[in-house]
Amino acid sequence: MTFEGTERTFVLSDIGLAHSQSDLIAFIPQSNILFPSDLLYFNSASFLGAGSLCDWASIVGGFTALNAEKIIPGIGPIGTQKDLEV
Repeated sequence: MTFEGTERTFVLSDIGLAHSQSDLIAFIPQSNILFPSDLLYFNSASFLGAGSLCDWASIVGGFTALNAEKIIPGIGPIGTQKDLEV
């Protein structure tokens, strides 16, 4: 689902099974900001919940293609694209 504003676009994506049975992320392309909710934490151990480790790894690996300058998780510190490369 995409919301078009006068200066920015807000994209919501249901990425399906990953951390839980259905996960939602948000992205603001003009600002290069990704909101992965609780799919991704920095400097902390993640919790898989009722999801799939293989699907989770694939989806989180795909975040690099967004080239986000800021990654704002649901919990914990803000990360960057460089944090995904670790």
